[in-house]
Parts: sequence; C-alpha cells; structure tokens
Amino acid sequence: MKITVEFETWDEMEAFRTSGKSTRRKKGDEPEMTVEEVTAAVAANTPPQAQPQFTPPPVAVQPPAGFPGANGITPPPSQVHPLVTAIVARIDGAIQTGQSTDAIAIWFRQQIGPEAANATLDQIKQIFVPRMSEAQLKQLAPQLGIQG
Repeated sequence: MKITVEFETWDEMEAFRTSGKSTRRKKGDEPEMTVEEVTAAVAANTPPQAQPQFTPPPVAVQPPAGFPGANGITPPPSQVHPLVTAIVARIDGAIQTGQSTDAIAIWFRQQIGPEAANATLDQIKQIFVPRMSEAQLKQLAPQLGIQG
C-alpha cells in the first residue's frame, strides 16, 4: 500500500510532521487518535478540488472543404441497375433449385475476368456484378435467360 500526502506550502508540511505522535507503539499501547479523528483531520487539511467541466468550443468547427458532406448537400442515393437485380435474383434462384454454388461461382469468374479469379459467390453478387458496366450486363443477361 502506498500513501501519498501533498502539501501546498512548506509550513503545512512542517505542521503535519510535528503534529503527530510516533506511529510505532509498544505492544499494549492504545492509539491516541481514532480512525474517525484522523479522517476528520485529513479532510480539514485537504483543499476542495474543482471538478472539471465541459466547455463547448466558442466557434463551430468547420469540416474540411474536400469532405462530401461539408456543404450540407446530400448526394442522391445510387440506383441499382435493374439487370443487376435480375442477375442476382437468377443466381439465388439457381441455388434454391439445387445447383452447385461452386459451379455458379466458377462460371461467373470466367465471365467477369481475372479480377474475380478468387472471388466467392457472395463477393460476385455483392461487388463484381453491381460494378459491371451496362454493356457487360446486357451481354450477360441473355446467357442467363433474362430479357433486358
């Protein structure tokens, strides 16, 4: 256990040092002060500590100029191409009919190209198909039986 006592002036320290009796007593000696008396003495000599309070900044902080929301304009929500929705629905339908997810993933990897060589079927559905250009989507749709 470590006890730290701090004093604001040298005089306070001297008064504290000379005010107490020796802390070592012989066996059978009764203590001069009770715990309550010691606690009261320490509380009386301890200055009150101010609690830190939150102070808001005087001026509102401006977001960086390059941040898209800096001027408060919300960009329009991105629209999902109807062919993307139809292709993803066709993938889900094929899985529900019992087709192998590995076979579906391999076919799409070949159609998309080398950037999707290690993609999972979920990555193909969520990332690669939505990123395809409209021309690629129109080329892929008839192969899946989608009119578009």
